[in-house]
Amino acid sequence: MNKSVKAAELQSKLSNYLIAMTSIFVVTTASAGFSSLDHFTVSKTMKKNGFRCSAVSDTGLTCVGKIPEYPRDIAIVIPAEFKAEEKLAVILNIHGDNRPNNSIRWYLKQFQFQKLLSASGRNAIMFIPLSFSDVYSPTSDFQNCLANNRCLVNVMSKLLKISKDSSLSNSTQLKSLVLVSHSGGYRTVAKIIDNKSFADQLKEIYLFDSTYGQYDAYISFANNPDNRLWSAFKFKGTLDRKTSCIMRLFDNAQIPYFGCRPILNPVCEENGDLVPSRDPSGRRLPSKRNISCAPKTAFSNEDLRTNRIGFLSGTEDHYKIFNTFFSDLLKPLN
Repeated sequence: MNKSVKAAELQSKLSNYLIAMTSIFVVTTASAGFSSLDHFTVSKTMKKNGFRCSAVSDTGLTCVGKIPEYPRDIAIVIPAEFKAEEKLAVILNIHGDNRPNNSIRWYLKQFQFQKLLSASGRNAIMFIPLSFSDVYSPTSDFQNCLANNRCLVNVMSKLLKISKDSSLSNSTQLKSLVLVSHSGGYRTVAKIIDNKSFADQLKEIYLFDSTYGQYDAYISFANNPDNRLWSAFKFKGTLDRKTSCIMRLFDNAQIPYFGCRPILNPVCEENGDLVPSRDPSGRRLPSKRNISCAPKTAFSNEDLRTNRIGFLSGTEDHYKIFNTFFSDLLKPLN
């Protein structure tokens, strides 16, 4: 056998080997939702923009960093099966009061955003900014920036550009914006509603144990027939007066919703905040709970499709309420 024949056979064997190895590699990486090139490109571009990414897993990828437009860390969560589109669908998470000034890593561990977003099946990226507290506000960075329309637009514009550079979208345009709030995040979300920030893209809001006041903004949002607003609240066998308050205000505004109807009528201020109870001497009394109805603890996809507004009750734990309902509430309706 001459040298040219041997060389051809060797070349053929090498080609077959490379094809086989490539097939194994593609199958392995496809199970994680990203190809190696996707992961490498995203991580490399994110690093250039000051973000460090985790290793890719079967639930996706999380990158953490800072931008000049915002003073604290921001996490960007990319679900496992995410596919880039012309415009980017974004979920903006607003966490609650942060008096201890917990780090972004603490929030990522506490709420398991990457796992929950991947399980929802929604083709969207999640932005998770961190806010510290000061003597004026338990979420001062949110109040100073995200509650300010110009600052919010600047932050979103920068993150959209980074996302495009990282091949997560084909443009810097926003397809849709979903607001997710936990606990004291309701203040910032109410401001975003009042400021009409991204009003054309903001059509969904999800509150997790986050119905503590400023209800006029939420009623205004819910009055738009194109908008969706669902709230999941902590429940210990009774319904707290502030949750009763928002439900009663929705009843008064004749806005239908999925959930129970409070039997007792809490006294609410015009702006939606609860009027404090006082004894005959004028001393303020603690907010009491009342057994006003049997809240809904479960829902179906049909319930989500046929109800724009909903109130759900769940675990007693203030943090687990998020992990309990997030994935199911954010499942695509189509």
